[in-house]
Amino acid sequence: MTIHAQASATDQMFDPIRRAERIFEVVLPDSLQTILKQIAIANHHEVCGFIDVHYGFHVVDNIHDERTHNFLMDEDSFTSTMKRIYGSDNAVLGMWHTHPNNVVWPTPRDLAGWPNPDLKWKYWIVTNNQVIEWRLL
Repeated sequence: MTIHAQASATDQMFDPIRRAERIFEVVLPDSLQTILKQIAIANHHEVCGFIDVHYGFHVVDNIHDERTHNFLMDEDSFTSTMKRIYGSDNAVLGMWHTHPNNVVWPTPRDLAGWPNPDLKWKYWIVTNNQVIEWRLL
């Protein structure tokens, strides 16, 4: 039996509890968007990380077995990134990850694994051509 919401599932035939909407207001500088799109172009697997309030970007190791369609942040890489961001006069603005298939909307697994809304982090999906912010409904 396949558990479709499980990160290792290759199909996405499950009905997510969460829904998202696209944010059309651009908050990221063009230079940062260019860097993120270059990361997406250069990799054939999903890359993930955080953007801090000073628009610095941070890559977190993706350790998922199916990295071409999924990401799973390495716990040690996540922890060291959080320490680096919050160890200075800084904070997380949001998280991002790439979609190598250039699909701009969140997948059902993206929605199921969305960060806690109480954190108020922004959420971006990066393709070869776009950096799009999404918000949970």
